[in-house]
Amino acid sequence: MKSYPWPITSLSICYFIAAILGISYAIISGNINLFSLGMIPVLAGIYLRADWGLLVLRVYIAIQGLAIIAFATTAVIAWQITPEDVIVQWHGTIIPLWLVASVAILTQILQWFVAFNSSTKVYFQSIHAN
Repeated sequence: MKSYPWPITSLSICYFIAAILGISYAIISGNINLFSLGMIPVLAGIYLRADWGLLVLRVYIAIQGLAIIAFATTAVIAWQITPEDVIVQWHGTIIPLWLVASVAILTQILQWFVAFNSSTKVYFQSIHAN
């Protein structure tokens, strides 16, 4: 069996950590976070090298992109109304908006890179070539 290409490996590790955090958050708080728990089918598709794995990965990343656009639009509208009220705060620490936007854009770029990388396509096709 061929090993995982590095883009898939790195994305799988990040998704696995985020899924564990999402599951623990769901258990502790009783709230289900579909963006965290949505990684579970993606991880299953990657691990099983299923036909649908690449499609689920790309759809999941597209949904994330739509959510980021929706949040950004809401933030811009709120910024126009009351700029002093638009803050991102985590446990009492205010996180600069430029940092939040930069991280969101960077993670989207990296995920799209992995989803459309040639090694990812070969990874999902090579099992059916034999």
